[in-house]
Amino acid sequence: MAAVIFVCDADGIALSDYPVLLNWCDNQSACCWVNHKCKYSLIGRRLARLFVGMLMGTKIGVQAEWISTHLNFIADDISRIQKESVDGNFNYAQLTQTYPVLRD
Repeated sequence: MAAVIFVCDADGIALSDYPVLLNWCDNQSACCWVNHKCKYSLIGRRLARLFVGMLMGTKIGVQAEWISTHLNFIADDISRIQKESVDGNFNYAQLTQTYPVLRD
């Protein structure tokens, strides 16, 4: 969320339509925390305060939705490249060749 706020500000993206960031995750627990648990537990309310603090200064909303592991193959490939790197340096160029949509 913080990265989206920064990019919109740095690139001068108009937020007059009040856009909502759709955050897909393949972790049902994470979606549950963002959408529901933040209302009921002490630690959840602290997470909610963090979100509210980021959202108060912008017109961007956020929504988390679950995506099946089978549809989350690009993120899995990114994780795989990171794990296979020996010295912590990894080259994402391989991903842009495999998935041209990442170049846009």
